[in-house]
Amino acid sequence: MNARKTAAKKTGRPPAGKAKNAAGSQKLWGRMAWGVFLLPAAAVLLPTTLILGVTMLPTLAAYVVDRTQGKALTITVGLLNFTGSLPAVLALWDVGHRIGGVSRVLGEPLFWMGAYMAAGVGWTIYLALPAMLKRYYTNTTDARMRKLEDRQAALREEWGQEVSGESAKGAATAAEKG
Repeated sequence: MNARKTAAKKTGRPPAGKAKNAAGSQKLWGRMAWGVFLLPAAAVLLPTTLILGVTMLPTLAAYVVDRTQGKALTITVGLLNFTGSLPAVLALWDVGHRIGGVSRVLGEPLFWMGAYMAAGVGWTIYLALPAMLKRYYTNTTDARMRKLEDRQAALREEWGQEVSGESAKGAATAAEKG
C-alpha cells in the first residue's frame, strides 16, 4: 500500500492530491453556479447589463491591475463605481427598460462623469489611505511615548534614579567589563 494511502487511513483525511482536487472541484462548481445564475439574469436585464458594463469599466481596470490577495483595490473602486453608476441605471428604468433607452441614458455625459468620478474617488481612497493611517499611528505612538517618558521622569523625581533600573544596568555592565 502506498504511504499516502496509509497516512490517509490513519488520519481519516484524504491524501493531499485528492484534497487539492476536491478544492479545485468546489471552485469549478462555484464558478459554474455563478454562470448559471448570472448569464440568464444578464440576458433578461440586458439594458441594465449594458449600462453597467459600460459604466463599470474602471472596476474592470482595477481588477486587472490589482494583484493583492484580497483584491482591496477592486473592492474599493468597484463599490464606489457601482454607486456612481446607479443614477444611470435608475434613469434607464425611469425611461423604460428597453434597448432604446440605453442610448438615451449613455448619451448623457453627467452619468458618465458620475460613474467615473466615483471610481476615481475609490482609487484616491485606496492610494491615500495607507499613508494617512501611517501618519495617524505614528503620531499616536509618539504621543504615547512622550506621555510614558513624562510619567517615568515624574517617578524618577519622586522615587529617585534607582526606580528607572538604569543604575542597576550600569552596575551590571561595569561588573561584566571589570
